[in-house]
Amino acid sequence: MSFRHYYKSGDLIRYYDFFSKNKDHHKPRPAMVLGYNKKNNSVFAVRITSKGGRTEKPDYKELGDEVRVPKGIVYNDKPLYGVIKTNNIIEIKRDRITSTLDVFPYQTKLEVLQVYEKFKNEDWYKEFLEASNLDYKHIIERYKENLVAEKLGFFYCHGSNENIYEFIQDTPLRIHKIQLLEKMITAMQLTQLCHLFDPPLP
Repeated sequence: MSFRHYYKSGDLIRYYDFFSKNKDHHKPRPAMVLGYNKKNNSVFAVRITSKGGRTEKPDYKELGDEVRVPKGIVYNDKPLYGVIKTNNIIEIKRDRITSTLDVFPYQTKLEVLQVYEKFKNEDWYKEFLEASNLDYKHIIERYKENLVAEKLGFFYCHGSNENIYEFIQDTPLRIHKIQLLEKMITAMQLTQLCHLFDPPLP
C-alpha cells in the first residue's frame, strides 16, 4: 500500500485496542474504516473478529449484524478471515493506527451499508450503535456518500488510481472552466445506480 495522509472508507487498518480494561486484550486488531475525522485526527471504523477462529468452522452461521470478510484480503502478510461487525462502530485516534494493510472491495463495503440499512431500526442492532456514544447516523451518511461518489467515479484520481472525493468533500474548490462531457449520465442511469443500494438512496 502506498502512503496516504488520510485513511479512507474501506481501508483495512491495524490498530491498538485499549478499550478493554483487561491489559491482555491490548493488542493490534483489524478494522474496516468508515471515514476519516479530520476534526479529531481520528478514524471511524467497524471491528473485525474471527471469534477465536470460530467464524471459519463449517457449522458457523453468520449473525444478522455480520458481513463475511472476502477472500484475498491480506493482514500482516497473511490472509484475513472473520466477520465485519457492522454495528460495532469505534473511533480510533490516528496515533493508535499502525498502517493501512489492504482495501476492501466495493461489494463488501456495499454489503456493510446494506446490513446497516436493514437493521438500523431494530433494538438489538441499535444497542451497540448507541453504546458507542458516536453520531453513528452522520458517520454512516458520510460513508454512504463516499460509496456513491466511488460508484460514479466522482473525483477519481488517475495518478493514485483511487477515488479522492472523501479527502476533499469539505474543501472549497474554484472552478477553472466547465467542459462538455462526451457522455453524460442520464436521470434513468442515475436512478438505476441508486437502486443498487438497499433501500434505494434518496
